[in-house]
Amino acid sequence: MPTNSNASLRYRILDRCFSDTHHKYTIDVLLDIINDKLEDKEGCSISIRQLRKDIQDMRDRLMYNVPITANPLDGRKCYYRYSDPDFSIFNNKLSLEEIENLRVTIEMLGKYREIQANVNSK
Repeated sequence: MPTNSNASLRYRILDRCFSDTHHKYTIDVLLDIINDKLEDKEGCSISIRQLRKDIQDMRDRLMYNVPITANPLDGRKCYYRYSDPDFSIFNNKLSLEEIENLRVTIEMLGKYREIQANVNSK
């Protein structure tokens, strides 16, 4: 899940790009698009490493189960797209903010469980 304020914005941008069947977005193009939007709204930018991590996080997250495919394009390059053209991470009934709140709550409860285990073992 997003761990900072602009992660949600990055996910929204990626979702729009991956849903667009009329364009072929390579990693470099995605990075340019995200950094342009971030510069306008947040006054910051991300690295290609962060972008790759965002894509991997979207793929790995159980609540998303995102069908992102990397399709070959011109040798070693590839473009990214959802394999299901109707897919969107925003088709969830929970918003990204609600999901983040649930994640934080679960982490907090896990810490409370650890504290209780330590108290009971003394």
